[in-house]
Amino acid sequence: MGKWDGKRRCAQSCGIFNRVGAGRYGSRRNNKGANKKLKVVLDIDVVLDALIDKRPGGEAARKLLLAAASGRITGVVCAHQIAIIYLVVKKAMGAGTAQKAIVNMLRLLSISKVDSTACKNAAALPVAEFDKALVLICAQHETADYIAAKAAELLEAKVSIKTMTPEAIIQALASSSS
Repeated sequence: MGKWDGKRRCAQSCGIFNRVGAGRYGSRRNNKGANKKLKVVLDIDVVLDALIDKRPGGEAARKLLLAAASGRITGVVCAHQIAIIYLVVKKAMGAGTAQKAIVNMLRLLSISKVDSTACKNAAALPVAEFDKALVLICAQHETADYIAAKAAELLEAKVSIKTMTPEAIIQALASSSS
């Protein structure tokens, strides 16, 4: 049994974020000779859907995180969203679960930095919600292939990076692997 096999079993049987294969080896698999992995920036709503049970879109969001855990994609979350994710999960599921979710999320996903330049660039975008503008800037900085989002504002933004729902990205991954 390889190290990833154990993580996969953990992904199937453990609690929050562990269920999607979070762990030391989950997002760092060796892909020598494989095609370039897609880099997907995850909007906060997608991450929260994956973490909090019974949220609409949760199944597709968890599948997207499983794709990151298995090395099929590189998942990225913007640094400014981490504290908000913690607070929302804490309110919904308790402090212990929120802390565990954040620790595991930091193992599973890459974190895109948000600095003063990113904030200035986001403020200059014609996007009504500043946090959504920051997601667009982070995606550009990360040279992401996709942004996974549910917010209409992101889905309709006129940017060079394609923004899709988690369901659409999962379908694209399925069709590219067949």
